[in-house]
Amino acid sequence: YNDLRGVEYVREAVARFISRKFIQSIPGEVDEAKGKVGGNGEEKTMLVAKAEQIILSCGAASVINMLSYTLAEENDVVLIPAPYYAAFDFDTSMIAKLSTYPVHMNDPTVGPQPSELEAVYQKLTSQGRRVRILLLTNPNNPLGTIYPDSVIRNCVNWSRSKGMQTIVDEIYALSVHDKNNNKFHSVSKILNNKLGNDVHLVWALSKDFGSSGFRVGVLYTQNETVISAAGNINLFSGVSHPMQAITAELLSDDDFVDSFLDESNALLKASLKIVTDNLEKMGIPFVKAEAGIFIYCDFSSLLPEDSFEGEEKFSNIIFQYARVVMTPGSSQKENRPGFFRICYAFVTPEVLKVAMSRLQILAKLLKEHGWENVKSNIDKDMILKCSK
Repeated sequence: YNDLRGVEYVREAVARFISRKFIQSIPGEVDEAKGKVGGNGEEKTMLVAKAEQIILSCGAASVINMLSYTLAEENDVVLIPAPYYAAFDFDTSMIAKLSTYPVHMNDPTVGPQPSELEAVYQKLTSQGRRVRILLLTNPNNPLGTIYPDSVIRNCVNWSRSKGMQTIVDEIYALSVHDKNNNKFHSVSKILNNKLGNDVHLVWALSKDFGSSGFRVGVLYTQNETVISAAGNINLFSGVSHPMQAITAELLSDDDFVDSFLDESNALLKASLKIVTDNLEKMGIPFVKAEAGIFIYCDFSSLLPEDSFEGEEKFSNIIFQYARVVMTPGSSQKENRPGFFRICYAFVTPEVLKVAMSRLQILAKLLKEHGWENVKSNIDKDMILKCSK
């Protein structure tokens, strides 16, 4: 067997990629041994990720599972700003047996404030529970927002003040819609690449490169204990050598990477516009998405009642009559009924237009006839035909 954390030349390629696209080091040829870069005849000290600090595993979920298992003990608590990606509950509990706890905020689009984290921390510790990890997603899923640098920095500082570990999932880092006004900065850049033993960056090929089936996740950590442990625990979730070879070749081709991401983000932006244009016609409020593949919408005005039971009824009728699937906020630890996540990258623009047309028709019928007469006034076949 080769190193279970990844073949050396592949980890070198990924480290260079992380340095270029995340830490955003000075452009040029990276000389990791000297930590310097050549450019215009000068050598300047630059911040780089080192190959030995890179671990490859079979997807971001596997990386988070690995970190959960190595950084915490059974029943420890993971704080996650809500709403959040539903699978985090599984990723942190299935093997590591950790407990997740949502941090509800006054304004989720702004991101968690230290006072909001502190309130939850005090509540849990007063119950005798140990809060061990803060898990952030930036850009955010499901909101599609980008946290300001100050929010990330303040979260890390707060976490460090409690002796906690911080995991930052940056799986949508390179799927920012406005290239000319890119507000996203990796935690590695924000912290001047001083992650220390307590900050861990997670990324994967799955979203930015549309290749979930490749099962290639990346952990960038400077914690030597985690790095050592991964050499053993990754036996169960290593990346196959052929996929590692493909990953190295892909991420080493700067011209392809840049052109691919430019085109991908342009296509994402176009699909997002299809959704937002239709939501505006429907009078449905939504969070302005800055990155990623989701938009978070407020359908509360269409619920039969202001409750999560009402949300479930609305979700069911959308599927039954319009054959459209949206992720309800209740599954993402949302505390306000009626919020749904729409993925606008899973289908072609043509199919997306059909889906949004069906939603428009259904919303119009609900507003006109109300829920009391919903079954007698909504014709499923009519909705399906009119939207084609």
